[in-house]
Amino acid sequence: MKRKRRHSKRIREAIATLALILAFSATGFAQEPQAEQPEKENNVIVLDKVEVKAAPHEQGKIVIDRDKLDKLPSATGSITESLRIQSDIQFDESFGSSLQGGEIAPPEISISGAKPYETRFNIDGLGINNYISPEGFSNSPTGFPSAPAQSMFIDTDLIDSIKVYTSNIPAKYGSFTGGVVDAKIRDPKKKFGGKLSARHTRDKWSNQRPNDNDDFELSSNPENQPFFSRYDGSVSIDVPLSESTGALLGYTIQHSTIPLHYMDDMKDQYRANENFLAKLVHDFDSETSADISFLYNPYKADNFTASSKDSEYQNYKNSMSLALGFEKKLDLGKLELRAGYSETENRREAENNVHTTWTKLHGTSTQWGNETRNAKEGGFGDSETTQKAFSSSADFTTTELELGPTTHTFNMGVSLENVFGTYAYLDDRTAYYAPKNSSIVKDNGQGGVIPGEQYTMLKSEIDSSNGSANMNLLAAYLDDTLTFGRLTLRPGLRVSYDDLLENTNLEPRLFTSFDILGDGKYTLTAGANRYYGAPIMSYALRDMTPTTYYMRSLNSSTGELSDWRKTRTTGTKEYNLGEMDTPYSDEITLGASAEVLGGIASFEYVNRKHRDQFSTSIIRDGGDTSYILSNQGRTDYEGYTLKFAKNINENHWVSLSATYSEKETNFADYADQSLESGIAGYDFSKVYYDGELINRTDLPAEAFNRPWVVAFVYSGKFFDRLTFTNTTRFASAMTTLVKKGKYTDNDGVNYYKYEKSNIDQLVTFDWQLDYEAWKYKNQLLTLNLSVMNVFDATSIVDRDGNKVNGRQFWAGATYEF
Repeated sequence: MKRKRRHSKRIREAIATLALILAFSATGFAQEPQAEQPEKENNVIVLDKVEVKAAPHEQGKIVIDRDKLDKLPSATGSITESLRIQSDIQFDESFGSSLQGGEIAPPEISISGAKPYETRFNIDGLGINNYISPEGFSNSPTGFPSAPAQSMFIDTDLIDSIKVYTSNIPAKYGSFTGGVVDAKIRDPKKKFGGKLSARHTRDKWSNQRPNDNDDFELSSNPENQPFFSRYDGSVSIDVPLSESTGALLGYTIQHSTIPLHYMDDMKDQYRANENFLAKLVHDFDSETSADISFLYNPYKADNFTASSKDSEYQNYKNSMSLALGFEKKLDLGKLELRAGYSETENRREAENNVHTTWTKLHGTSTQWGNETRNAKEGGFGDSETTQKAFSSSADFTTTELELGPTTHTFNMGVSLENVFGTYAYLDDRTAYYAPKNSSIVKDNGQGGVIPGEQYTMLKSEIDSSNGSANMNLLAAYLDDTLTFGRLTLRPGLRVSYDDLLENTNLEPRLFTSFDILGDGKYTLTAGANRYYGAPIMSYALRDMTPTTYYMRSLNSSTGELSDWRKTRTTGTKEYNLGEMDTPYSDEITLGASAEVLGGIASFEYVNRKHRDQFSTSIIRDGGDTSYILSNQGRTDYEGYTLKFAKNINENHWVSLSATYSEKETNFADYADQSLESGIAGYDFSKVYYDGELINRTDLPAEAFNRPWVVAFVYSGKFFDRLTFTNTTRFASAMTTLVKKGKYTDNDGVNYYKYEKSNIDQLVTFDWQLDYEAWKYKNQLLTLNLSVMNVFDATSIVDRDGNKVNGRQFWAGATYEF
């Protein structure tokens, strides 16, 4: 451990030294501007040259505009995937795996060591976070419905720009401990026009490399997808209604077909993600505008349980939002008002709510499925969660005010977010099991019988249940961008309150920059900030109703079955919020930036201490179990980032970023899904790791923990028709965890057993080529080719030894008019 820390220290010192060289040595090349005397040419006075100062580089802020979004290669067309061009944002290792080429959901991200659900996601300034169950999609047919951190999957075809804050985040933003991703829907254009695009890929165009190819080809599990076919399409129309009013209509779809083995045949699973957009913008005058937008985002995934007949079920994530905006430029500053209403429904619809286990022995009629002794059929009923949110905000930024030798620009505002959440297990669920052969058994009308063949001896029942909760998130903020000579300070304070946890939080923010030469070319920066997160409503909503068990017997002489007889009822499983503090993150930053080689080079050091993070405590009282959300989680993060970006000319641009980071955490996420598996004889609160039993929350970090990440992007236009974009991403090797069976103690209690597993370093090159094949007046036909993992990298990217998806081709076309 000491050797590792010494090695890390050397790396930090080397990067810090390089950053100082970057900040200061460049000043040696600076020259004082020479004053030139006015000249006369042909009686025309030529004035002295006017020097235009460059806008200062903002540490911790990233902006990806529409032009760059159009050029970046992408497998999902999602907001989060577009952030792969930044090295200081870590990605879920499952993204890009060779196992799931048919999946279309956006990748999860981590900013500054935070969990994915600790990032704030905004669309047009209003939040779209999933507050109820943000631990990601689950393919399980049972349990509490869950979904990713962002409640809407918006295609970047509809986006104007994406603003990302990774550090030094202004007081305007709250309800996060990681970072902020703020996307803006594009406005209607002033001229009538439109755009249509389509593209396609399939498994034959993709080099898949699973750990065991033979088993992969025979897969009946959606975690392994040997065959797939994907189609993406979009259409948008800009309609100017008058000189001051315009409308935008847009539609996008991503559709995937995934054939899998089911019973003795093949059966297709489907994925579909759609966006419906309508936006209206009206300019009252050059200083005043208003807009209204409607977004509808249905997502659907078809699934089945491979070993069970009639077990189909569908997962839905349907979201909609209605948002209004108003902007007014006043003599004193700029006023922005926004209000919105959104709904998100995560629902699982099953074919039925009765599950039966039959026997295959002695030539019964139930000869289906891939199990040797038993055949299964049926499902586990319907369940859903809903989230309804009303959001409003008022933001005012003053014009620059001069007070003595200082100038001030104040930003102030208030926000309110009201969230109402529900969950429901909509059906009573029944399971019949422990089958026995009998040639004389008669059907008594109480289920689990095939007359003259077999019957089940045992049954369990779980009643339907539901719950609801409401919370209000209120905040007010103020910051002042104060300039005194070459020094700029931005002190700020955000005050927030939520009535679910009943906490009032003070979030001081401070950012400072020093302009070394006074021309904006060379700056030093520092920051000290506190960020508070938002509550998770999951444990305020759900509980697990008791399971009741029954048994019955057969009269071997008459074939009559007895009535079901109750044998026991499990203890309750309760989920509670407990007395909790709001999770927070304390941040210290140092940085420098300089104009180098016609571009902007920068260095940033970020130190984060995440405290009071949500984790789960388990309390058992006899047969009753309580899962209590607590503040036992903690994460420490250090990151060092070097960046360089340059617009070479109007047709070529390049960016490079490299990040070295270290992260230590004592938990995986706020709720471990395996705790709900209900397997008898297992204790899920502890695991066997590195030769001893430890608490599950003490397992080392297993995700979003690549020490080195480098991202390089080049985009250029050639021959006035061909645009080529390369994105290269390097991620160093890391150690993760792999589940290796079970460990049984002297009392016969079972625990999951984990061992260390190495994940290879990974270098991928993704290319996007757009060729303008036909032009006529305002019409343009462009042929598109995307090549992901161009050089067919073969790195292992998961704990089971599976490799990154190899070279993959996308072919498409875009028509604009």
